Amino acid sequence: MVGARFIPAMALVASGLAAAQSDVNIPGAEISGWGQVREVRGTFARPAGAKPKAPAVLILHGSNGVDGRGEFYAEALKEAGIATLELIMFVGATRPRPAHQASMPYAAAALTWLAARPDINGERLGVMGFSYGGVMSVLMASEAVQERLGKDVPRPAAFAPFYPVCTNMTRFLQSPRHPFYNVHARMRPAPMLIHMGTADDYERGQRSCDPLVAM
Repeated sequence: MVGARFIPAMALVASGLAAAQSDVNIPGAEISGWGQVREVRGTFARPAGAKPKAPAVLILHGSNGVDGRGEFYAEALKEAGIATLELIMFVGATRPRPAHQASMPYAAAALTWLAARPDINGERLGVMGFSYGGVMSVLMASEAVQERLGKDVPRPAAFAPFYPVCTNMTRFLQSPRHPFYNVHARMRPAPMLIHMGTADDYERGQRSCDPLVAM
């Protein structure tokens, strides 16, 4: 089976419609070869006074789980009139194996749930993530990955990865044995802003993402 298969529970789309911010449980998804999740938990926030169909950003946490970074950016996005959904893909340092592809069903379920909401503009969805989630943000911009997620999963309009471990990505994208081998060769023409620090030791050198961008 190619594409995501969604677990029927779309009545949950209506949950939290009246709340500005709420914890939500949404239907999961299955992607053949990449795993299945029956239910996805997260925090949804919609700005007061936003447009009837507001844009929204999916926030993907790092390797240590939800840690406050997403909430910080969600506040800024809310002030700009943008709704947010921060997922809980795993708790603490318990990221799944195989990494990233095992978390893609969470992202597929979340994007589908957002686009189904009557108060969200499904054509104006963005994805941002930190570290582990930043890698996912880059990968999800690939047409090859989006085809694997399936035609029923909305295509995000923009991406904002934060410190997405560019050195590691540059290596595994060129490894024929890796499940995401060469997906960078089919990137969608969608805006992407990669955020990297220049005064930290997270990566080697101050311009570690240049080789990735040049691929």
